[in-house]
Amino acid sequence: MRDLQELPKLADSLTYLYTEHTVVEQKAKAIELFDKDGSTLVPTAALTVLLLGPGTRITHAAVKALADSGCAIVWVGEDGTHCYAHGGGETRKAYHLLHQARLASDPALRLDVCKRMYRMRFAHQDLDPFLTLEQLRGMEGARVRDAYAHASITYGVSWHGRSYDRANWGNSDPINRALSAANALLNGLCHAAIVSGGYSPALGIIHTGKQLSFVYDIADLYKVEITIPTAFRVVSESNERVESRVREACRQAFKETKLLQRILPDTETLLAISQDVLMAGAEADQDPARPEPLWALPDEEIATGDNAAPSQLPQIDPESWSDPAAIARRQRAEEGLRNGWTVKAVAPGEWNVVTHPGSPGYTIRQTGEALRCNCPDFIKSGLGLCKHTVAVELTRHGKP
Repeated sequence: MRDLQELPKLADSLTYLYTEHTVVEQKAKAIELFDKDGSTLVPTAALTVLLLGPGTRITHAAVKALADSGCAIVWVGEDGTHCYAHGGGETRKAYHLLHQARLASDPALRLDVCKRMYRMRFAHQDLDPFLTLEQLRGMEGARVRDAYAHASITYGVSWHGRSYDRANWGNSDPINRALSAANALLNGLCHAAIVSGGYSPALGIIHTGKQLSFVYDIADLYKVEITIPTAFRVVSESNERVESRVREACRQAFKETKLLQRILPDTETLLAISQDVLMAGAEADQDPARPEPLWALPDEEIATGDNAAPSQLPQIDPESWSDPAAIARRQRAEEGLRNGWTVKAVAPGEWNVVTHPGSPGYTIRQTGEALRCNCPDFIKSGLGLCKHTVAVELTRHGKP
């Protein structure tokens, strides 16, 4: 049985290989590509994704060799501009996917990830933590428009907006064709990384409803940095062979920006994946056919789940706190409750705190004898409390 942990890591791999009008066969531990000019031998162990364009045929043995090496296979349209299907991936464990599914299914947790995604795009700018999702989207839209305008001026390429006819590719102007081709390659690379990391390309956070929603989420992190300037630079040099030239330029840009070394760590940061989740399921990669344990309700949830009565939960009086940071959060919670915050018990040991009308609010859960909140302050402060958990405590004590 092959141990997938012996394979090269995604960050150490080549980016991608695009081929069209070729026959792909297996040869030893490699694949061999045949076209009208002859054959090319390609090692599979260090290849991240193989993009199969129109006119390609691939043998069963070649697919198996690529899968054994953890190389994703993506069937794409001409010049890599459409993604039709995919297969492969380096991992057999599903713990990352289960964590992603939990975040995508909980509106409060999903909102937190959504905001982290937008903030990451602003590259270390100091953003107000209380910005609404709508405000962040407005700022992001303005940032992208500025990026197009800046690239247009920098490279002297006329820009009239993002516009193209999917039904008639040739009618688009060169810069829109270049952007589409560059973004399709970026999507393919992110797709391969997502699958290799054990995530679902369909469970998007910002995007939703398509099989590649999460691919679009992750790819959007890098467009302003990589594909927009690359596409404008390529078109500034010539309008000829735009698609093939932008592929070559993107390959170099991906290498220079060390993109493959960044995608999975960025994904882990956005999804706030703990070390326990990262390490879970290692046995499944050592032995892909190994059965994993059956699901069971965690002990701590048995004590605080549907069988727990509210009276069993500990009552901690916030007025007994003496720590200045805790007192400051108590004061903010008291002010918020006086100004319309709502605290609603949604299940035994679980509350929803809404601080702004129309927002999904934050989820507070009882874990053992402590309350935990999914807000950024609770995660970062290390205090074991935040103004939302304090609001729950105050409400349970009938205060303020």
